[in-house]
Amino acid sequence: VAILVPSLAELRAKLEAGRVRVWTDEPLPGMDRFYAEDPFGNRLEFLQPLAVPDR
Repeated sequence: VAILVPSLAELRAKLEAGRVRVWTDEPLPGMDRFYAEDPFGNRLEFLQPLAVPDR
């Protein structure tokens, strides 16, 4: 399951404060992401689009 979130850093901090293990994987172009598991062992992917520089 992949979930788009508005603030990946904020979510990661909350999960880590709750002692939830989070990990990263290979970079995904245009996205920042990390993974965590729910209490049933299902892998969840959290994504946030990277800012696109103004041209």
